[in-house]
Amino acid sequence: MNHAQFMHKCSNNDHHECVWMQAMDLFDMSNGYSSLEEGVQRVICPILVLGVTSDVLFPVQQQRDMSEVLQKSGNRNTTYYELTSIYGHDTFLLDVMNVGTAVKGHLESTLTI
Repeated sequence: MNHAQFMHKCSNNDHHECVWMQAMDLFDMSNGYSSLEEGVQRVICPILVLGVTSDVLFPVQQQRDMSEVLQKSGNRNTTYYELTSIYGHDTFLLDVMNVGTAVKGHLESTLTI
């Protein structure tokens, strides 16, 4: 889709939201590197990757793959949680108990006091 088609599609919506959505679609951590693995090698902080089985915006397999790439690139502080939920992408907003448990587990396993 070119810019004109994209903006026409968004003509009835908030243009800022459309530009934000396009930026998300175009973001590529491998840009400027030979591979995604090389692109994420600089990421050394603890990372929580949270997949939701019913999420169609960010499919669970994509989350599994991202977690694997981070680990293979050398980030040993990558935690992957997978939730089963009927809420899809909105799980992070609506399933506070399970999302909170995943975040709590990640923080407890990666933070030292």
